[in-house]
Amino acid sequence: MQVSVPKTRMPDFGFNDKDALAVTAYLLASSDKAYKPLYEFEAGDAENGKKQFESVGCQACHQLNGKGEAFGPDLSNIASKVNADWLVSWVGNPTHYNDKSKMPNLRLSKEQATDIATYLLQFGKPKPIPGIEERVTHPKMVEYGKSIVRKRGCFACHDINGMEKEGRIAPELSSFGRKMILELEFGDAHIAHTWESWVRTKLKKPDSYRTERVLDKMPNFHLSQDEIDSLVVLLKGFNGTNVPAKYRKILTAKEQTLETGRRLVEKYNCKGCHHVEGEGGWIQKYIKATAQYPPPLDYGSYHVGERIKSSWVYSFLDNPTPVRTWLKMKMPTFNLSDQEVRDFTAYFEALAPLENKYEAGVNVEKDEKVVQTGSSMVNYMDCGKCHDDGDKGIDFSIASERLRQNWIPKWLKDTREMIPWTKMPSHWVKKGDQYLVPVKFGDIKTVGDVDQQINTIKDFIIAYNTADIDFDLVFGEEPGSDAGEDGDGADAGADEEEMDEEDSEFGDEEEEFLE
Repeated sequence: MQVSVPKTRMPDFGFNDKDALAVTAYLLASSDKAYKPLYEFEAGDAENGKKQFESVGCQACHQLNGKGEAFGPDLSNIASKVNADWLVSWVGNPTHYNDKSKMPNLRLSKEQATDIATYLLQFGKPKPIPGIEERVTHPKMVEYGKSIVRKRGCFACHDINGMEKEGRIAPELSSFGRKMILELEFGDAHIAHTWESWVRTKLKKPDSYRTERVLDKMPNFHLSQDEIDSLVVLLKGFNGTNVPAKYRKILTAKEQTLETGRRLVEKYNCKGCHHVEGEGGWIQKYIKATAQYPPPLDYGSYHVGERIKSSWVYSFLDNPTPVRTWLKMKMPTFNLSDQEVRDFTAYFEALAPLENKYEAGVNVEKDEKVVQTGSSMVNYMDCGKCHDDGDKGIDFSIASERLRQNWIPKWLKDTREMIPWTKMPSHWVKKGDQYLVPVKFGDIKTVGDVDQQINTIKDFIIAYNTADIDFDLVFGEEPGSDAGEDGDGADAGADEEEMDEEDSEFGDEEEEFLE
């Protein structure tokens, strides 16, 4: 088992051929006979499947021939394990097979799922065992398999039909650190008779104490030396002592929120794609274009709980909708409970450096003249080149719904400091602690200082979906003016020449921003 899948979390029970066959027989006999795959497999385009596999995010969890992360099963020999109908159905929608699955729904079309399955079925091949079909259906083999499954406690990790009410099969460990030497069974092992020696041997090779009289049920997890060292310390700490409350670490409400969130991040492997609390984003190793990197969630001075309204975070986690339309990788739909969605939302909010207030009605409180000026500035700075229709940047209508207004000025000032790989350039030059207006956008100085300029754009974004805005007006024009459509030829030419000079003067700064 460990040889075929070296990084599996499934321990090695040391089954002989008869035991392995019997367990197989019982699991097949107890499986749900009414289940039908979502799709029937018909071979698709393996080359397109490879592109899909490497772009939709599979490598954040799975390894394939040594490339990818080891959170989920290694897929290097997948075709020897599963049948084609099951695989295409699983890729298409994992919850159709298992409604408790941690594997998310990537919202793939049937064609995409088929292409990925076709690609994966190239790795490994089934190894037929003559006569196995007849043997796994024999009633005695099924019955023997049931006794093995019950004796070895397979139901402790797996849901198995008919064994939902089985109890634990291993000893309780709450006071294990205080076990006396006389209570430990050393069998025929030639080791020092000490508590630590017994535990280390047990963890390294669990069957060391097995005799005809003592059947050791613990499987071999093939633990590393570091893992064994850590477990020895942990087990010694299990001494059954009731520690008085004043000596315990009692988590505050915020600390409990953070701890709950961190466990969810671990459970669903959020760090496979995203940076969270300074770690993660591991899938970046397998993506060539930085513009395709998934966004961070908590990275340096960037905190998604400070950036995004909690109501929007909750809705998005519950039902992800496309935001960054240029990304090939999309946020999948995880099988989160309502409580998990609430806990995730609270966690991200708790990571924010300052307490966020509910921003009710801020969009309708903006001065429409200021909002119109912001719209004109955005046109003048050519922001729509990326943000109109969300082709290269997030559409302003979505930004208005999701962003907290106090975060926007921070982003506009320190764009590349917050997310170094973002496509969006920093539009204000930072020298020391000062922010300067690039020569290219010099006209916006008439709005006021840098803070005023940035807050004007902020008001435009916040009020985007509600204010009465002339979206065609360019900075410097008055509402109702038709200069932007027709204009005077000579003046227009002079303006264009002046802008060319300004572009030239801006020079290296712009180039630096767009690198």
